Amino acid sequence: DAMVLRDGRDIRFVLPAHRLPGVVRLSVLGLQGQLLHTSVHTGRQIRWDASRFAAGTYMVELRGSHSPSRERFPLRVD
Repeated sequence: DAMVLRDGRDIRFVLPAHRLPGVVRLSVLGLQGQLLHTSVHTGRQIRWDASRFAAGTYMVELRGSHSPSRERFPLRVD
């Protein structure tokens, strides 16, 4: 599971060391399932600047290029 680090609305997801390297897609969805943001990252730290988003709860999805599995969890933005 990714560790979430916050500095205000600057949010970083740190992937565990056992996770295969490759491309990771970050998707942010509204609670009704609408896609609000997507970006592609390499490396084990993924940064999301949530300053353009209203306060609330979002669904975050991390999907790696080397695995069909995904990690999906709710995240509160204040």
